[in-house]
Amino acid sequence: MKWKKRICVLLCLFLIGTDLYIGNISQVQAQDSGTNAKKRETLDFNTDWLYSSMDYENGEAVRLDDSGFDRVSVPHANTVLETHKGNDFPNEIDSYRFVSWYRRHFTLPRNYTGRNITVDFEGVATITDVYLNGELLEEHKGAYTGFSVDITDKVYTDGRENVLAVRVNSERQAQVPPEGGNVDYCLFGGIVRDVTMTITEPVHVERVFVTTPELTKNRGKVKNSVDILNNSDKGKTYTVETSVLDKEGKTVVSASKQAEIPAGKLTNVEMTTDTVSNPHLWDVDDPYLYTAVTKIKDGDTVIDTYNTRFGMRFMEFKKGPEDGSFYLIWKKDRNYWY
Repeated sequence: MKWKKRICVLLCLFLIGTDLYIGNISQVQAQDSGTNAKKRETLDFNTDWLYSSMDYENGEAVRLDDSGFDRVSVPHANTVLETHKGNDFPNEIDSYRFVSWYRRHFTLPRNYTGRNITVDFEGVATITDVYLNGELLEEHKGAYTGFSVDITDKVYTDGRENVLAVRVNSERQAQVPPEGGNVDYCLFGGIVRDVTMTITEPVHVERVFVTTPELTKNRGKVKNSVDILNNSDKGKTYTVETSVLDKEGKTVVSASKQAEIPAGKLTNVEMTTDTVSNPHLWDVDDPYLYTAVTKIKDGDTVIDTYNTRFGMRFMEFKKGPEDGSFYLIWKKDRNYWY
């Protein structure tokens, strides 16, 4: 019986630790240097959702009585199938092709006033309408493409409650890929991937695209394409820096560029580092990853930091007609791509 008690104690400790983690703010501190470094904050938005499998005409309404909704966490499937095979399976597939609603009530503190705030959905199947406090802010089509909704100008940061409502149309959508062709798997409905909230300064990194041009077994460079959004009313020259860190966090190479970031626009800034000698190549047996740390600096002050993990690896499309396949693996014990 003692071992059963020990298991119960360990399980309780695990659940307590999990409860403390879920819903907490995950802060990404601007790294190593810069005075008055700002923080890009990411909030776990997977918990405390309300769900209904009914399609309400006013599902976005702030005053809608949602006390009868189910309490769920996301990722969430609108229907759980009993089996994935059998004679009745084709009919069961149709059982989750309907319209449903998700709602989340939340408040934000006053210190978020003036900052840029987005809600980031990694995947919703299949057509999504996102409302905040009764107003439609975003329409998105596609179950496998993530999207962000900018709520900066619509969200309350004075202690008033906000209501985020998401209408999810999971019906068959022949006009939305991958449907319309031969789909040999289940495309389940609902908010099927993680949801987060991101808080940044008005001038911030929107996205980063890392490539490794001129890569060989012995050397390579890192090219960083950075999209910077300026949601302020003032354009200014900023310094954009990229540092490439190895697995241990040591800086391998870096690059820096000054760029004029106009007000109210998305600006692309590209930088290429010096040569990386003897890069640690990614392989399926050794999936080694580097981290590109991108910073935006106003003078000596870091106003945003964005981390991107990537591998240095080769890829090739073999020419047909015998082949024509795509290859991604580098075999270190051979002298060719495989």
